[in-house]
Amino acid sequence: MKRLLIPILMMMSLTCLSAHEKGYEFRGEIYGFAGLTDYLTTSGGISITNGYRITERLFVGAGTGFEISKSVYKYVDVGDSYSYAPQRMIPVFASIKYNMGKKAASPFVLLDAGWTFNVGKDEEKKALYGLLFNPRVGVDVGMVKGYGLFAAVGPRFQNIHYRHLTAGKGDWIVDHRSEFLTMVCLHIGIRF
Repeated sequence: MKRLLIPILMMMSLTCLSAHEKGYEFRGEIYGFAGLTDYLTTSGGISITNGYRITERLFVGAGTGFEISKSVYKYVDVGDSYSYAPQRMIPVFASIKYNMGKKAASPFVLLDAGWTFNVGKDEEKKALYGLLFNPRVGVDVGMVKGYGLFAAVGPRFQNIHYRHLTAGKGDWIVDHRSEFLTMVCLHIGIRF
């Protein structure tokens, strides 16, 4: 029992040292998301966010990342046919985060909002992306002074532009449509 009690007490004491402090903060994360519509299957990415903790509870910053998703780039009206292809994207966003408490384990709300750029090379199978909103709730868990882990979950709304084909008289009628993709995102990461 002593062997188990001593490591637990040590971790608890280290956790108590890691309350949020004002000043520069870095956040690195990996995430995955699953589409809730026919326009997107599953995806994942990594991102970094740099910013400033204005108070012990309020953080503002900016970030970027890299994502790969399998999403629709073309829809053919005849037979409800979706064409999917891997899309490589770079999101650029502003981030605001509010921690509910000052303790080592602190729930938070966060909003990332910005623009996503598609950097894929295959122009034929490329969907154009745009506005993104990613609100979420999560928990920060302090590890040692100034360092911590976090996990968060929430919806993500991503604007996408794709080609819509309709059968015309002897030819296809092509127009471009815009939709907001709805996804569920799970994020895990480190902050310091």
